[in-house]
Amino acid sequence: MARLEQRNIETYNTALAWVDHSHLVISKNLNFSIQGERMLANKHGYALTGDAGLSASYNDSKLEASSLLAELSVLMKDNPAQLSRLGEEQYYFLELSKRLNAEPLAASASNFFRIFYPINTPVRG
Repeated sequence: MARLEQRNIETYNTALAWVDHSHLVISKNLNFSIQGERMLANKHGYALTGDAGLSASYNDSKLEASSLLAELSVLMKDNPAQLSRLGEEQYYFLELSKRLNAEPLAASASNFFRIFYPINTPVRG
């Protein structure tokens, strides 16, 4: 009986660890998305006002997003489907960065969503 109870505890702990892992991945993915939105807002603000603080915030958000992508690749290493999707996100992030660096006023919220959700996603704007 004690052995069965110990096995149940181990099963429960394993399941709990996967739930914690899933929450961490979801949280980092959400934060990555937020950093992309901040990049866009800061670049627009800098283009409109010339405020150097917004340019610095843009660079901070870009570095944070890059760091999150690296963390996510480690967290997702055991799931090929997630790694494939992460590869797509990395590509879209690089495209967003290129566009924001090249044409700060031409990058709009609708362009952001076209970059991050390019396939069959209706975009207003």
